[in-house]
Amino acid sequence: SINAPPITGKVSSLIRAGQASAPVFRELLSSLNAGIQILLLDGVGDQMSESMVVAPLLKILQHDTGIETRDSLSLRNRFLETKRIIESVVDTNNLDDSEKERIS
Repeated sequence: SINAPPITGKVSSLIRAGQASAPVFRELLSSLNAGIQILLLDGVGDQMSESMVVAPLLKILQHDTGIETRDSLSLRNRFLETKRIIESVVDTNNLDDSEKERIS
């Protein structure tokens, strides 16, 4: 299931200021995982198709955030790279079971 917490302006401000705690980054990981799952609706590799769900969401994302997205694959790769960077710094091994479930 996809249970993504909303990313608020406050979270963005904390990250930009370098004041975000590990739980804040774990919440961000949860949102990234949800986004990756949604983007998988387009399929993977040769099975990629024009999605009736993802394509309109990419247009909304671009309008709301100004983030240029060519397709779901490029955005998914950006999400995966962001996860890799966070996970290289934030310890995700000391989570309770509910927090592990939320970010996986």
